[in-house]
Amino acid sequence: MIGVDGHGYKFQRITQTAISAIRPRPPIVTMAPLIRGYYDNAVTLTCGVDSLVPFELRWFKDQTPLGNTMYYRLMQKVVFLNKMSFSEKI
Repeated sequence: MIGVDGHGYKFQRITQTAISAIRPRPPIVTMAPLIRGYYDNAVTLTCGVDSLVPFELRWFKDQTPLGNTMYYRLMQKVVFLNKMSFSEKI
């Protein structure tokens, strides 16, 4: 189908139906409300991110970043394994 839109611009539709953009909903992040850790032992942090758009993920402890920023394209279950020092508390 070839035509002119309401502003006078020519267009050509190559599919039988019109395609329109749909605004994605915000990502949904799930994580345990409490994670227990023990001195000098590894602690595993897990979160799930349900997203229709690419996203980046960062882990923090007391406003200090843990590790590097991770980049994902779609929904993921993300696991972070961290070895705490003897003097740290969670």
